[in-house]
This record gives sequence, structure tokens and C-alpha cells, in this order.
Amino acid sequence: MRFKIILFFLFISLYASAQKDLSVSQFFDGKFNKSEKAIVTLLKGKKLTLYNLSVFHSITINDSPAIVQQFTDAVLSDKEMANQVEIVYAGDRVLACYLQLAPVSDDAGQNRFILFRSPNKDSATLIYMEGETDLDELIKLFITKKK
Repeated sequence: MRFKIILFFLFISLYASAQKDLSVSQFFDGKFNKSEKAIVTLLKGKKLTLYNLSVFHSITINDSPAIVQQFTDAVLSDKEMANQVEIVYAGDRVLACYLQLAPVSDDAGQNRFILFRSPNKDSATLIYMEGETDLDELIKLFITKKK
């Protein structure tokens, strides 16, 4: 039992360190977990292996234009570190942004991804993922699922 606890905390610290250099990391620290305007999802483990992912963490925010703008600013800041970037604009507003970032370490082989979607100024979904897939596959997966 003690070994499992140590392993759990080791995994949590590795997960946190994977995000620490990102602007979006401030949103995944748990502050939205009890917010009435947010839906937070955190998945790890076997459920994600079908998608070649090891971490899926999302926050959907509603009725909060100030937070949507904070999400947008953080994602646009993180795009500077991305290996691959796809952004969809409507005028000067970001509707969607898909980023593939380099792995935390070369030996891990786990790419990092940020997906962002904001259908209007009041709501948005911000997703952080890690896995051995690529951005094109994730976009196909999410766009195909939406249709």
C-alpha cells in the first residue's frame, strides 16, 4: 500500500512538471474543480490507450467572458513553444487553437497537446493532453466525433 501511495505522488509530480512551463498550467491547478461555471474532466490510464494518450484534462467554462479571454491569452502565449500550430479565427477572435508541444524530456516520448475551442465570447473548452500520438490524429478524432 505504501508503494502505491509513493507511486501515486510520483505520477502527480511528473504530471505537474509536464505542465509547469506552460501558460495554461495555471488553469489546471484545481481552482475550477468546484466552480459552478466549470466542468472539469481528468482522465488517465487504460481508458485513454485506445487514443494513444496517457493524460486528458479539460475545463469547460460557461458564462464567463473574462475567463474565456484568460484562456485565449494563455493559449496564444503557449503557441510560441509549439512544434505545430493550427488556429481558427473569426475576425480578431480565436474560435479554436490546436497546439502540439515537444515532450517534456526526449526519453519520455510523450507529446503534449493543448486544444482550445470558444464558440462564443462567454464559453470555452481548454484541453491539455499527453500521449504518443500527433496533432493531426487528435484533430481528426475530435472533429470526426463532433460531426
